[in-house]
Amino acid sequence: MDNIIATLVFPGEPISPVNQYKARAVKMGHKWTAMMYMDSKFNKHKDAFVEYVKEYKILHNLQTYAGPVKVVAEFYFGTKRRKDLPNAGKLEWDALNELIWEDDSQILKLETEKRYDKENPRVEIKIYQFTSEHWPVPDRDVE
Repeated sequence: MDNIIATLVFPGEPISPVNQYKARAVKMGHKWTAMMYMDSKFNKHKDAFVEYVKEYKILHNLQTYAGPVKVVAEFYFGTKRRKDLPNAGKLEWDALNELIWEDDSQILKLETEKRYDKENPRVEIKIYQFTSEHWPVPDRDVE
């Protein structure tokens, strides 16, 4: 199997970036204009996740990885309210840029799963290094 780079377990309710930006009207001179700003809840979650990853890197003496990766993520939500799994992880993938990997474009394979844990909502992420035999993916003939 592939070599593991990191195993991250971040406590708290997973947050989807779908509603990360809010709009407000601001008067500039004699005109009103719409200004976009990042939701404070989203900002706090992202900042906390980045700090967690920085501490993890120091504790495990990790360097930023430059090769292709496979990511296996489980999102444990505290409620069974409607949650959008395809958007889960976008915050985490962006936050891991320049920390665990150089850029999230290095993700070759992504496996995600939605779960529920009322007592312990969290995000569990395992990042694997792909060996040269897995990369690059050979081109397929498309008919």
